[in-house]
Amino acid sequence: MWDDIAAVAANIREADRRECMAQTLLKPEDAILFVMRSAVKAWCGLVDGEHACLFGVSRSSLMTLECGTPWLVGTPLIERYERAFLRRNKAYISEFKTIFPKLENWVDMRNEKAVRWLAWLGFKIHDAEPHGPLGRPFHRFTMGD
Repeated sequence: MWDDIAAVAANIREADRRECMAQTLLKPEDAILFVMRSAVKAWCGLVDGEHACLFGVSRSSLMTLECGTPWLVGTPLIERYERAFLRRNKAYISEFKTIFPKLENWVDMRNEKAVRWLAWLGFKIHDAEPHGPLGRPFHRFTMGD
């Protein structure tokens, strides 16, 4: 796990780096470690042994068992192998939904590619609003009840 975190953090996409900072004020490696520790399920996406992404789903809160927080942190390999990446996504969302009937998280408004991807996956994209310690505009995205 530690090697995976270090590899993705060292080659993180710029949009993901900005989003980590705006949402948590943490360096990418620390933000990834935090989310990996709270994950109910997590995977490492590899392309020919190279790290493309880390992703998973965490419990939104200790107070609820119904809502999960899906997350993904990627490297430029995701964009180089975009079709293969997209083909596999919906199966993981279905798996998340077997654990949590509701899914929600926030995405940086500046990350337009991620916003389009989330809509393609079937998430409802809410209007942007200030979010995180810097109050940057983020879209809440939801799926389920």
